[in-house]
Amino acid sequence: MERGVKLGRRPVKASVEARKRDLRAEGMEILKIGRTLEIGASVVQRVLAQAEL
Repeated sequence: MERGVKLGRRPVKASVEARKRDLRAEGMEILKIGRTLEIGASVVQRVLAQAEL
């Protein structure tokens, strides 16, 4: 950490988060959202879980 190495997950862009929520509201499945946006299903699940809080 002394060298300025950033730890943790890369942040998800706000525009991508909004698009995920919109697609889910339209009834699209999590795996299909991931394929459409070219991201992992776990990222989609994490963002949707955070949005429900």
